[in-house]
Amino acid sequence: MENLKSIFLANFPDFKTFDQSGEKYKVEEDNYKREAAERMHFYFGDWVAGKTNLSPDEVFGRIKDLLYKKLEKSGFRQNLTGWRNDEYITETLLSDYKKREEFSSLLLSLLKTVNASQPIAKELDEMISWLNAKNAPPRITKLIPSLVLFFWDPTRFIFIKPMLFDQFFAQIGEQPLQPRLTAGNYQRVLDTIRRMEVQISEFEPRDMIDLQSFVYVVTRPLEEDTYAEIEAQEHTYQHLSETEKESVIQSRLGQGQFRRQLVALWNGCSVTGFNEYQGVLIASHIKPWRYSSNEERLDKHNGLLLLPNLDKLFDKGFITFSGEGKLLVSKKLGKKTMTALGIQESMSLRKAFPKQQEYLKYHREHIFQANNSS
Repeated sequence: MENLKSIFLANFPDFKTFDQSGEKYKVEEDNYKREAAERMHFYFGDWVAGKTNLSPDEVFGRIKDLLYKKLEKSGFRQNLTGWRNDEYITETLLSDYKKREEFSSLLLSLLKTVNASQPIAKELDEMISWLNAKNAPPRITKLIPSLVLFFWDPTRFIFIKPMLFDQFFAQIGEQPLQPRLTAGNYQRVLDTIRRMEVQISEFEPRDMIDLQSFVYVVTRPLEEDTYAEIEAQEHTYQHLSETEKESVIQSRLGQGQFRRQLVALWNGCSVTGFNEYQGVLIASHIKPWRYSSNEERLDKHNGLLLLPNLDKLFDKGFITFSGEGKLLVSKKLGKKTMTALGIQESMSLRKAFPKQQEYLKYHREHIFQANNSS
């Protein structure tokens, strides 16, 4: 967590605490989220309190405004959800009166329960079940419920941006989220964030807006690079079903089906055998995701489960493995660096699988930096 704190502070030089955060933090992270929460209550407060009625079309119109309309004070719209998700919500998920009617009923029930300070598990699972019944992509089951809860009561609830949270959980050694949200899984997220709140207590977080902003800022560099690659390769998987797309995307993040298969196959680091806390291990492709077919992206034999130091060196081509699994080290990696990173030339893969050979050969021939030449 100390490293993540340093990343956060590097982004905001004037930051002291969240209450004395400096202008940069307020403009980039804080103001628009608080204004969006105010707008949520302006749009739906009387409706939830039973003071007025809203038709399903009126609820839809206000949800659309919440997603798209510029905020008056900050001058730009909320950017938590992303335009592709906004488009799916407005043009597919809530595209007709019947869907809007069903969603409005579920939304009203959920927000009333929050107002009554009652447990939300039943109402949250009902909304998620409805999303599943409408064949919503797994990411949408996380995004919509957590967004409305976050804007409605940011003292209690956090917004889950799916890929970002998967990356963040990997950084802090937590097990990945399930592809589709459940009330139990959401509670696990809240519990994790509350533990993080204690760990960054010197920053004096005021609410979930501050905590969500911390998560976003410290994970953003990873997410932006990864998301750019996923987006650039969209043409290679856009013909798949939503569930298949999600599996392919999750594999790039080292999560989902791909990770579960590697954990079952290796039961620890593929090199060292470390398995005391598998949350720190990274599910890495041998043949890089961007160069792999969709089948190869999900193939467990195209993956290794590695400690972070080994993963980074493997990803950058400073180490690779022979057909027998023996460690091969680039001449660009000096002895001092090897020692500092805990790399020993005697290392090898704990298992060698015939189906792995072509992937390892690809890595040796196309990724491995064998010599000193640049």
